[in-house]
Amino acid sequence: MLTWFVNQKLSRKFILSFLIMALFAAIIGGIGVWNILTLKNETAELYESYVLGVQFAEDASRHFEYLRYNLVMLSVQESATGIYEYRSRVDVQFRNVQTSLVMYASLIKTEEGQQRYDRVLEYWNQYTPVREALFNSVNTSYGEKLDVINSYSELSDQLRVALVDIIDADILSAKEKADENASLAMRAIIVEVAILAGVIAIAILLGYYVAHVTGRPIVRAVQIAEKLAVGDIDVKSLLIERDLNRRDEVGQLSAAFDRLIDATAHQVEATERLAKGDLTQDISIRSAADILGKSLQAVINNLNEVASSIIATAGQVASGAGMISDSSLALSDGAARQASAIEELTASIEEIAEQTANNAKNAAMANQLAADTRQYALQGDTQMNAMLNAMDAINGSSAKISKIIKVIDDIAFQTNILALNAAVEAARAGQHGKGFAVVAEEVRTLAARSANAAKETTEMIEDSIRNIRSGIDIAKDTADALNKIVEEITKVAELVESIAKASQEQTQGIDHINQGIMQVSQVVQSNAASAEEGAAASEELATQAQQLKDVVSVFETKSGTTSFIPELESIPVEALPMEEVQISLDDTPDKY
Repeated sequence: MLTWFVNQKLSRKFILSFLIMALFAAIIGGIGVWNILTLKNETAELYESYVLGVQFAEDASRHFEYLRYNLVMLSVQESATGIYEYRSRVDVQFRNVQTSLVMYASLIKTEEGQQRYDRVLEYWNQYTPVREALFNSVNTSYGEKLDVINSYSELSDQLRVALVDIIDADILSAKEKADENASLAMRAIIVEVAILAGVIAIAILLGYYVAHVTGRPIVRAVQIAEKLAVGDIDVKSLLIERDLNRRDEVGQLSAAFDRLIDATAHQVEATERLAKGDLTQDISIRSAADILGKSLQAVINNLNEVASSIIATAGQVASGAGMISDSSLALSDGAARQASAIEELTASIEEIAEQTANNAKNAAMANQLAADTRQYALQGDTQMNAMLNAMDAINGSSAKISKIIKVIDDIAFQTNILALNAAVEAARAGQHGKGFAVVAEEVRTLAARSANAAKETTEMIEDSIRNIRSGIDIAKDTADALNKIVEEITKVAELVESIAKASQEQTQGIDHINQGIMQVSQVVQSNAASAEEGAAASEELATQAQQLKDVVSVFETKSGTTSFIPELESIPVEALPMEEVQISLDDTPDKY
């Protein structure tokens, strides 16, 4: 049975496992539903047989008490209204008791219950005449009505006790039934838990078994794949015979890995032979989709062609290296002679460049001096014009001062006249005008002093004006001379600037010539270096051709030929040393 399960496909294993679990779940569910239905029926029986019975018995007892109360109240009524009201109440309660007893009788299912009910019904049938007896005695005295009620008091007590017995018995039966239902529920729970525990245990065992028969082979397959991924092909020991004999996907996977390991080992063996230079082997192609096998075969074929070509070409490279060496020697000798001629030409151009540079420097200095002189002359002309403007302003101010002094002189004259008039008036005033006469005298003296000062100031200003006018004339002559000097200096500066530009252009031209010669010198130097490098390269090429022969000789080609290259002799190189063909460029005139 287990072998049959192991050989099933993975999908069928999982489906069977889930079907088994579903079957157990259905069993658990069926038992649970059966227990629930049983509890439902028992609970319904408890309600219908006992709870409703207790309810109807209590209703009958309650309505019976109301009936007794209303009978007593009816016996004490004297008015027709009261009698009618309580007769109606007695009728209602009588019907209620009768209805409750009938409803209770429909729920009786045991013989003991029926006996208790028969006793209550017997007492009730004996008690019913009290209503008619009391109704017939409503018009009698209170004592007679009370006697009617008292005659039924013992029977009333017996009926009440019988109803209480029914209620107590039903309550006790209901409790017993509830306990029985609780026991039934507990048994159902225990059964459910036991079955559930068994199902869980079976599920765990089944899951472990399924994981065991499917998981471990997959883990081994993963280990094999990881080792193959890192290039370790020693994984045959990880495959076990039991996995190879299985007919499910695990068996198919193990068989596929077995074939993969064998094919990989074969290809690794072929690769090792290829690494040792064996190009005579052929790779067996497993299928049309065997890209790796096809690629290895293509590599072997290509290496056969490449090795044969390299062997044939190495001889040609060796002979070509000799010709390159001869050409390099001739080129090196010509480059040396060119370098000597260029060195002499460079010395001559250096001397010319130095003289031209000195001329350019002197012209630049003369140009700068002329520019500075012109600038100073322009500044002197500007300052002279400013001085002329200042003298004109002073002359105008002197004229204004003359006018002011004239006004002061007029004021002094008027003040003198006023002082004379004041003295005349003081004389007329006599004794009272003495003080005023003294003041008038002082004013007249002050006016005289002001007039003298104004006169002296006028003379001084007139002398200043004459001197200023003379200075203005001299300054104008000086300004004209400065203007002519500026014009001549400007012409000289322009001429010197032209000379400086020409010298600069000559310097630049010589620099270009010098740069051209430097470039020619660099080319010659490069040619000489290239010639020497070519000679060295030809020798190196010959050496490498010999090394190539030695390297290729490790390959065993299908043609069986590995020695097409003759022994190569070392080719001497006698090129001129680089120090003899180098031209010193450090003496180039940076000062240009």
